[in-house]
Amino acid sequence: MYSNIQDGILLINKEKNKTSFQIIAELRKILNIKKIGHSGTLDKNATGLLIIGIGRSTKLLKHFTKLPKKYIAEIYFGKQTNTDDANGIPIKSFNGKIDLNQIKSNLNSFKGKINQIPPDYSAVHIDGKRSYQIAKKNQKPKLKKRIVEVNKLKIISFKNPFLKLDIECSSGTYIRSIARDLGIKTGYYAYLYSLIREKIGVFNLKKADNLKNINSGNFKIISPFKALKDIDSIEINKNYINDIKNGKKIIIDWFKENNIIKNLNNGYYKLHYKNKLLAIIEFNNGNFKYDLVY
Repeated sequence: MYSNIQDGILLINKEKNKTSFQIIAELRKILNIKKIGHSGTLDKNATGLLIIGIGRSTKLLKHFTKLPKKYIAEIYFGKQTNTDDANGIPIKSFNGKIDLNQIKSNLNSFKGKINQIPPDYSAVHIDGKRSYQIAKKNQKPKLKKRIVEVNKLKIISFKNPFLKLDIECSSGTYIRSIARDLGIKTGYYAYLYSLIREKIGVFNLKKADNLKNINSGNFKIISPFKALKDIDSIEINKNYINDIKNGKKIIIDWFKENNIIKNLNNGYYKLHYKNKLLAIIEFNNGNFKYDLVY
């Protein structure tokens, strides 16, 4: 049990057959702190990288949610399941020969910006309910198409009927949907057999700890400033620290006086003093507003 950890970011390698919520519950017990959250769930059957926020750093999680992801996915051809993964009940099957060339010829249609419908068994909200709650009652959820972006879709190996893919995609992409739709398009039917999340933005699974490390005390906590690697930083004058902490209006004159404003592009910036995070701001056409005060 730990009682001196109040703030920071943890990288966790989620094991198979545990939900993301179960990981959070176990961390609460081990670290003896209630305020813990993650930046994006992984299915129970999947493994890999979870970004965990502790204490005040839970405020930062929405910025990690938006980051692109990298996965290693294994797709099984010959069956489609109601959950689009290995835990589901088979609903369609194909008993003929599965040709890799047929798969290759359809794979490119899943690259770039594509329309995608989430799996029925997903956590998408529909009229106040989760989609999987509706599906469990043998009802068809009314899921809408969403635009996602798949930047990389590379075949690693094919050992009939298993296809292994290297996938890089935008946040919000369902790999189960890619497996399902590729199976339908080829006529072979398919489901996601296994999934490993290797990267979220600049964060890599290789740097992640598991629950065994956490239990033994052999783990690393990343400071909020270092964790926000994807956001450019601005070091502010010491005299403004208290104003920022109290959420007072940002004084644009200070940015102008120090010739900072002319070099800024529209977007998010982290305000800090000597690498201690104070706030995240959004700059838009000469105007600032707080995204959050840390």
